[in-house]
Amino acid sequence: MFKKLQRKKFEKRIGRALENRDRSGVNNKVNTIGVVFNGDEIKDLSFFRPMISALNISEENVSFLGLVTFDKKQPSLPKHLCTKKDFSWSGELKGEFLKEFVANDFDVLVAYYNNESQYLDFIAAESKALFKVGCVEEDERLFDLILAEKTKNKIGFNAELIKYLKILGKL
Repeated sequence: MFKKLQRKKFEKRIGRALENRDRSGVNNKVNTIGVVFNGDEIKDLSFFRPMISALNISEENVSFLGLVTFDKKQPSLPKHLCTKKDFSWSGELKGEFLKEFVANDFDVLVAYYNNESQYLDFIAAESKALFKVGCVEEDERLFDLILAEKTKNKIGFNAELIKYLKILGKL
């Protein structure tokens, strides 16, 4: 019962975020990138180095945010990771880094996850990023560019991302 209520709240907030989205900077060149990922699948940020170097962006202009399932025995998490506990039941963001990440107006937000997650979808919807890139299996309303490549195929995903960003004149 509680999970259904929470899902409905999240869906309502996602719908509101999509309605209020500012699309004025969607054609800007890429200078800053935000990456949202599943922290349970990707353990190390070095996983993203090939993508960042291929995009020719300095690492200072890239921010990462990963969602991990909470383990009570886990030591304190690195700054770039959040858990479900960083969200209130009504969809309010509680974590400070999470709030900063969502408020940052990245030139491009890359949603690097395949499995459906209401929390990752919520982050993508609430993000103030100017241009959002996602995968086919996710909620297509959230993104401006949807890649058919699976994120598990890192080389293929990166190649498709770069190809389409060049076609769109963002690189």
